[in-house]
Amino acid sequence: MYRILLIDDNRDDLNQSQRALKATLDCVLVMAITTTEAINACESGEFDIILIDVNMPDISGPRLKALLEQQQSMRSACVMYLTGTPTDHRLHQHVAGNVGAVLIKPLDQARIEEMLFHLEVWADGLEDC
Repeated sequence: MYRILLIDDNRDDLNQSQRALKATLDCVLVMAITTTEAINACESGEFDIILIDVNMPDISGPRLKALLEQQQSMRSACVMYLTGTPTDHRLHQHVAGNVGAVLIKPLDQARIEEMLFHLEVWADGLEDC
């Protein structure tokens, strides 16, 4: 069973991602809408996967990742970014070396399988997360 932290400021996207993850995976899912909720979640538990929306209103995905990396629970998590902007090649280049993957929203079975592939590659030590 995977433990997943899903961070997205958009409630519709958050709910859609929750439905897709629950329908596809056997997982414990914790959701956060704000930076504070995300930090509190990391302080109270460990996660296998952390999915961070890149474009949150109060903080960028990379900055939030940097804040969360101060938490002990982050050390064992594979971090991936979520974006609704699939054609932003600058985003993909900017974050490519910083996370396991950039996943395009909305999440569906194919994107969740891509997420699991990156998690597996990371777990085998072949990719940074």
